Amino acid sequence: MIDIFELSQKKVVICAEIGINHQGQLSIAEELIDAAADCKVDAVKFQAFKSHALYAGEPAIPPSLEIKDDWWPILRKRARDRGLYFGVSIFDEPSLKAINESSIELDFVKIASGEIDDFPLIKKQLDLSNIFVISTGGARFSEIHEMTDFLNKHRKNTILLECTPLYPSPPLGINLLNIDFFIKIFNYPTGFSDHTKGIHFAIAAVARGARFIEKHFTLNHDLAGIDHSHSADLGEMRALVKAIAEIDQGMKTDTKQIEDQDIEKAAREGRKSIAALIDIKANEMILPSYITGKRPGFGIPMRRLGSIYGRKVRENIKAGTVITWGMVE
Repeated sequence: MIDIFELSQKKVVICAEIGINHQGQLSIAEELIDAAADCKVDAVKFQAFKSHALYAGEPAIPPSLEIKDDWWPILRKRARDRGLYFGVSIFDEPSLKAINESSIELDFVKIASGEIDDFPLIKKQLDLSNIFVISTGGARFSEIHEMTDFLNKHRKNTILLECTPLYPSPPLGINLLNIDFFIKIFNYPTGFSDHTKGIHFAIAAVARGARFIEKHFTLNHDLAGIDHSHSADLGEMRALVKAIAEIDQGMKTDTKQIEDQDIEKAAREGRKSIAALIDIKANEMILPSYITGKRPGFGIPMRRLGSIYGRKVRENIKAGTVITWGMVE
């Protein structure tokens, strides 16, 4: 199993962000892993936080949605058994301690966009994985540069994700052209963390060159919780995986050329050749009134029309016949 950074060089990686959609129940977390695997995604990701360590005052996310410390080995094993890469976003020191004490292997560490400037915590995560996936929602360009420079210094393989801190995000909050910008400026695989309803923006991101798609995943949009409404359900995730696989196949080159023999044949059949408009006798000189253009394009191309005027034909040519160079002197 190659690492997820190398995989992103070969195909578009799709990560099901389970996040807090497990509803605080291990059985649902395991069911989400199985469902994600059935949808043929590549990876799953969870969030590690302790509400009262993360928030000052009343926490916005209740402790009931925390992953219990003893779940981590179970979830990691479940993901590996189903052939999935396993990643975690860590938000506070107690959660980092729990991950370390669980001794689980992380295929990647995800730095959430709100955590991009928490260098003290990120420094303590460096031993967890050689691969860091960075969300950039709400981050200034200087902050992104500072983070990538820091990870370069520590020889980490980095994947940058365009995203927005809005949940769910309206269309005006999406900046897909930032994918082009990141590809141009940074020498990293670039992706998209999708906080929108539906799957069309994630598909569009792949067409812009995204190599890593993170999409929230749920068993049911109607479940209570802040993330279910903009998560993909099973039907949407299957459709997303299928669409991305097909688009990925169509992103083979950025140079205009014909690489497929069937495509070349179809293109030629759709073009016109110079053809006889009337019967032309052997040794007769070709006049403009004698010829026209007809499909297919296997004869003399129409762009060479002027070059055959005044030439003699070597043989009798019936009206409607496609003319080849071997028929003219």
